[in-house]
Amino acid sequence: MKHLIACVILLTPSFAFAWGGDGHQITCLIAEDRLTPAATKGIHDLLGPDVNISDAEVASWADTIKRAHPKQGPWHYVDIPVDAKTYDANRDGRKGDNVIDKINEYEKVLADTSKPKQDREVALRFLVHLVGDIHQPLHCAERDNDAGGNKVPVLYLNRTSPTNLHTCWDSTILISHKGKTRNASYADELNAKITAPEAAVWSKGTPEDWANESHELAVNVVYHDFPESKQPQHMTQAEVNQYGRIIDEQLQRGGVRLADILNRVLGQS
Repeated sequence: MKHLIACVILLTPSFAFAWGGDGHQITCLIAEDRLTPAATKGIHDLLGPDVNISDAEVASWADTIKRAHPKQGPWHYVDIPVDAKTYDANRDGRKGDNVIDKINEYEKVLADTSKPKQDREVALRFLVHLVGDIHQPLHCAERDNDAGGNKVPVLYLNRTSPTNLHTCWDSTILISHKGKTRNASYADELNAKITAPEAAVWSKGTPEDWANESHELAVNVVYHDFPESKQPQHMTQAEVNQYGRIIDEQLQRGGVRLADILNRVLGQS
């Protein structure tokens, strides 16, 4: 396994981190509660009997290895222009180097039991992470080459030093919103609120549909509330509360969809 991970590291990462460790772990914890016994066994067969997808070293593994290899960065997002309605593969696809195509690619590798076990393990590690990434709105949109909001300065609440819009949506808002609640408890709370009809609807669609959904949120909420400006814009507590609720639902959607993929793919392996 160490040799394979080293090989993957040599392939390629980026400055854009979706959700941060908390969001990725919460997504995976929600998914774990929805796995079939067969899917859980398939995960443990690949990762080890005591290793779970919600473990920090698994949920955030794809970010960890990308730090030193920027070419892998585009796998974690798709730059759909803010003035476009939906994803266009010719315009936005970067010849397959985008989160939509990588989710599809790694799902196929994971499902192929003829592939070497190590290849399927790497596919699983990427898949659990990228499904989280695609639900962060600013990983599916960009405005005038602003790197998904990384170049949009923000004064967060009462802070006097600016951060940026992307970082706020990656982690800062979620950390404020959930407060001191531990990730496992927070995931339990979010999971308990998901209704059966919601889960049924969210399980439908494709990664392209999910990217378009995130893009719509980026256009109608994130960028709408923070128009282009070179001066830092203030993010208020009321906005943090509103955005926190949106992030909660995106984490719920991601967890449901990740579980659905793993149940379909590993439930039959």
